[in-house]
Amino acid sequence: MPHDFPPVRLKLKTGIDDIIISSVEEAAEELLTDWPGDEGDRFYEAVKACFDCLQGQLGTEIVRQAFVQAAVEAGISVELEAGQLTNGLETETSRVPMNR
Repeated sequence: MPHDFPPVRLKLKTGIDDIIISSVEEAAEELLTDWPGDEGDRFYEAVKACFDCLQGQLGTEIVRQAFVQAAVEAGISVELEAGQLTNGLETETSRVPMNR
């Protein structure tokens, strides 16, 4: 049973099709196979959020938020709703907590 969330569109470089992620499983696969920047804190937080959700410890919206933050950290433009791109600005309180 997939763990769905509202679609997140990754706006990649010109000439490359956008990628639409709409579940925790898709987010985990993208993070673990094709992610351009896999050394940042937000990347690790997003991966952990995916695994925690799959084990029933987090909700899908938290995973979605962590995934978007990891994309911004990696320099990927993200479209959350039709025409609404993230600008990479956030406050410290919007950060997904990660227990280490």
